[in-house]
Order: sequence, then C-alpha cells, then structure tokens
Amino acid sequence: MVFGLVMYKQLKGCSVHKSMREISELIYETCKTYLITQGKFILVLWAFIAIIIGAYFGWLSPVEGKPVALTFPSSCSSAWWESRAATAWPGLASG
Repeated sequence: MVFGLVMYKQLKGCSVHKSMREISELIYETCKTYLITQGKFILVLWAFIAIIIGAYFGWLSPVEGKPVALTFPSSCSSAWWESRAATAWPGLASG
C-alpha cells in the first residue's frame, strides 16, 4: 500500500502528453464502469443465490447447526484485482 502511494505521488508530478492522458483516462473510466456493472450483477446474483439457499436450507430441509455464509466482498475484490491485473499485465488477460 505504501509503495503504491509513493509511486502515485511520483507519477502525479510527471508531465504527460495530452493524448496519452486522454487514453489513460478513457481506460480508467472503462475499467471503473466495468467494475461497477460487474459489482451490481454479482450483487443481484448473490441475492438470487441467497434466496435459493435460504429456501433450500430454511424451508425445505433445515439442518441444525449449519449456518449459510455468502461472501460478496470477496467476489468484488477478486473482480477488482482481475481488472487491475488485466490492465497492468496485458499478457495475463490473453491466457
């Protein structure tokens, strides 16, 4: 985290060509939009799966002492890392 902040401060002070800044901002906005859209989709999918699991374990066949846990935050963090990795290391995205 500290390394990222130091690099950010150093890069923020550097001059950049106008067209390069525009491309960078376009890529950033595209990734941000994708991440928000994917997060909304995962949230709806999570809710749907939660309803199905709740119905199965709650109404159809309750099991004593077996709580159901879902991890939406880990799905979002995985999606965020994948989108950052794909832009930082293009070779990873191709396979």
